[in-house]
Formats: sequence, C-alpha cells, structure tokens
Amino acid sequence: MKLFWGLSFIFCISNSLALVRTKTQTGLDISWGSTSVIPIDIVTNSKTFNETQIQTIINESIQEWNNESNTQVVPSYVSSSSADTRLEFISSSNASFGSGVVAVTSVNFSNLNGKIRSAKISINEYDYNFTSNKSTNPQLAPYDIYLGDAVTHELGHLLGLGHSEVVGSTMNYSSAMNQYDLHEDDKSSIRAMYPSSTQASIYGRIIGGSNITPIFGAYVSLISSKTGGVVASAISNPDGGFLIEGLSQQDDNYYIYVEPLKNKSALPDYYSSVQSNFCPGDYVGSFYTTCSSASKGFPQTISLLSSDSQLNVGDISIQCDLSVNTDYLATKSVGSNSQYEIIDSSSRLEEDGGMSFLGFFYDSQVDSSSNNSSDWDELTIDLTSEASPSSKALKINVLSLSFGVPVEYTIHLQDNSSTAITSEVKDEIGIIQALDSNQANNIYKLVVKPRALTSNTELKATFPTPSVFTTDSYFYLVTVDVVDASNTSDLLSVVSNHIEDNYMCSQAPFAYGVEAVVSDIENNEDVDVLGTSCGTISGPNDSGSGGSFFSLILGIALTIIVSQLGRSRKIV
Repeated sequence: MKLFWGLSFIFCISNSLALVRTKTQTGLDISWGSTSVIPIDIVTNSKTFNETQIQTIINESIQEWNNESNTQVVPSYVSSSSADTRLEFISSSNASFGSGVVAVTSVNFSNLNGKIRSAKISINEYDYNFTSNKSTNPQLAPYDIYLGDAVTHELGHLLGLGHSEVVGSTMNYSSAMNQYDLHEDDKSSIRAMYPSSTQASIYGRIIGGSNITPIFGAYVSLISSKTGGVVASAISNPDGGFLIEGLSQQDDNYYIYVEPLKNKSALPDYYSSVQSNFCPGDYVGSFYTTCSSASKGFPQTISLLSSDSQLNVGDISIQCDLSVNTDYLATKSVGSNSQYEIIDSSSRLEEDGGMSFLGFFYDSQVDSSSNNSSDWDELTIDLTSEASPSSKALKINVLSLSFGVPVEYTIHLQDNSSTAITSEVKDEIGIIQALDSNQANNIYKLVVKPRALTSNTELKATFPTPSVFTTDSYFYLVTVDVVDASNTSDLLSVVSNHIEDNYMCSQAPFAYGVEAVVSDIENNEDVDVLGTSCGTISGPNDSGSGGSFFSLILGIALTIIVSQLGRSRKIV
C-alpha cells in the first residue's frame, strides 16, 4: 500500500525510496473511489507552449497513468476555465508556490470517507522554464524542467498518490529526469488504487526488539528478479503491518528491503510521529534474511507463483547493522581481492529458488583514484550440476542505486577459462549468459569493481539532494536466477516458498511503539479538506541561504497548508 495525504503537493528536487497513498486527517486513504472517468480541463494559457505542444505532452503524461488504471483521466483543452478539476499555467508571482516549488496540486476531498471531489494543478511558469526536451536534467539545470516530468508527477497526486522514496520513480518528490515515464513502483501503486484485473499482493509485519514491538513507518521495498529493480513499496502501519499491492510480475523471485523513512516532511501528517532511533542510533536499511547465522549475507528469496493472489511473508525485523556473510567478511579483511563462492555445485536453483548475495566495500576501496584489483570482489557461481544446460541461461542482476548507494560499478563476467564474457558500467546492471552445453564449463566469476561518485555533477545526475538521500554504506545486492534460454523473462528457478520469518530473532533493543497522528472530526461532520500535495518540483541548485535542501523544506512548509470548513488553518 502507498501513502498520500490531503495537502498541497510540491514537486521538489531531492530523492527518496517508496510510494504513499494520500490520507485524510483521520487516516483514511484518499481516492476517487469507483469513479471510472475523471474529466479535467487543461487550460492552454502557457507563455511557453502553443496548444498543439501542450496537448502532445500532456496527453502522453495522462496516457502513462491511464494505461495502468481502471479509472481514466479524460482531458478537455480550453483557453480558460473555472472548473473545479483543472490544470493551469501560472506566469505571474503567486504566493501559493512558496520557495523552490515547480508545481502544486490542491486536492479537495471528504475527510469522512476519503473520496476526492476535485483537484487543481498549477504549473509555475513564473519561476521556472518549462521545455519540450525530455533530456533536460533539473538537477544540473535547476530552472529548466521538462513539462511532462512535472505534469505526470502532479497527475499522480490528482489520482490520490503521495510521494515515493524509490529512486527513479515518477512520484519521487524531487524533480529529476524521466519522471514522465512511470516507474514500476508507480504502476503497482496506481493498479492497487484502481484495479482493472485481479492483482497479487504480498503482506507481512515489521517488528523490532525482544518484546516483538510493531514498527510504524518502516519503508518496505520489493525487488524483482525479472525486472532487476524495485517494483513496489509500502510504509508499515502503526501495528507494523504492510501491504504491497498491484503486483503483475508473478512467477517471479522477490527480495525485501526495509529502511527508515528518509524525509517525513514530504509525507502526510499521519506519519509525522514515526521514529527510527531503536538501535544505539537509528536502525539501518537491511534485507529480509532468515534467523540462521549461515544465511547472513544471503537475503531470503520470496517466490510469487501465478497461483498466488496473496502471500504472507510473516514478521520481518529491522536491523542495527548491515548483515553480511561471516566467511565473506573474513576474506575482505585479508587484504587481497575477495574471492568468494556464492553458489556451489551442490546448489540447485530449481530446488532452492533464486539466489541472492549481499556484498560491500570499505571506504578506501571505493576511492575514485584507486584501480587496484586487490580491492575488487570476485564472486564464483558454480552451475556445473545444472541439468540440460543447453536450454538454459544464467541471469544476474547487480543493484545498488535503488538503495541510495553512491557508487559506480564495473561488472565483468568471466567463464571457466577466465575470459571476460561481458562488462557493463554504471547504473543497475543486468547480465544474461547462455549456459554451456558442457556442464563442466558452467563455472562463472563475477568481478565487481567499485568507484565512488564524488563530484556534485555525478551525484546529482542520479541522486537529487544526495546529502539527504544517499547512504554512507557501500553495499550491493547480486541476484542470480536460471532462465529459459529462448525466453529469458521466464525464470526456471521459481519454487514454492519455505519462508522463515524473524519472530525468534527480532533485533533493535530500544524499539518502542508509536501511534499515527490523526484528528477527530467534530460531530462526525463531512469536512472538505483542501489538500496541499508536495507533488511539485523545486530546483536542486536553488541559490540563497541554506542551499537546495533548505529551499525544499521551506517550499514544503509553505505549501502544506490544510484548510477545513469550520476549523482553523494550520501550517505543518
């Protein structure tokens, strides 16, 4: 389930990890309900674009959402409008934008049942230069924004979605390239809100401490072997429960990553009480493993079969440190390159499901000036026992950016003779290699070479507001699957689950329960709330005191204003 609230959303430039449903002040999810069509007037009063350009860009943004949702946004292009639901361009100074705000979506809904009644999107042409160039990177050119990036994000708010903390998602509350193109996290969220067919879901509970305390506000991300990245996310409720809905990738292997919220100020007030100081410091991001010490460093495989509509993964504990394999850690301390076998010849992926491995590098090993092979990881994958290898292929995903790790990786896959088969540089990496018909040759070495992203240009190209949304732990996740050589999207290693939850090994000694922030409706009246949605963009390099992050927070503070019939205005 994702989160959202009844506030004005500002699209800001920074970056985070999960999607949220907007909530009323009483904690209800906001949506248009069973409405099948949402009419919206698009006012073509732009100082930058003609009507044809506006229609082309906005139609594309609308179609992104309509392709995934059973509720369809239907635009009418007009020269002026007073309709309650509309999109308009603002080319004069307007106090509602605040500092560093690219666009604002105001949502009017019932606080009694969460039903949206109308919504207005305002595009800030006074402070920002909107372009038709999809290659515009607002992190590097902070006042230049591709119009489709802003509009697609704001339409998400109009539909009832809040901000995501998933890197690369449309609903990430900071402006970045390619937000016009929905991320898998956005798609699963809108499918869950307005389903067009039966979808699968995964649910469980986040806990901590020896007294099995439910953890409120943990950010849960679901990683898919098929796509090689985060496909859905959720935030845990006060009872620790989380629900990830709208999953279309079945017959897939998944991995679960849990971390504290990055920026509560961009979420509904419902989450403002969330805490993370349950360890000697805050708990850290971690993957769902079993309680066995032998499983440290090997995140648990969660298989979702086509026959599954709901899957309970049980209790998942937050953790106080990065959990890596003990033998692997010992090889790292020797000083020579870490040669470690992550899959041996006795492992059968058809029987065991997909395999994952958590690796890491010390600070000195990711120094951009270092090119020392002794700092690299060498991971051996032994598939010599794999039957009928000529019909199969090896699929490897290497992920780091999704978790805020500011490292560029060069990946080499070598065969049994140490000949480099392939290499990829930067970004989340996926490799597919056909198995050799001779079983004895199916031993592969994965060489992982790190380099820290140190310059602002490099960091901001991937991580808006990197000081807030990057981690200082240099880890990476490797997932390994066997696929059909003739159809590499068909995983052959998906098996029934043998999930072992964390009820008997709950961590975080100082965990305590926290309640959500909700308000009572006086006399149970039906109150309209004018929502401020931080579903806009603020410039990453805005000048002025405090820098871009200060502008982001100020912009959010100025726009998160909730007004109610018969109630006083408050600023959050």
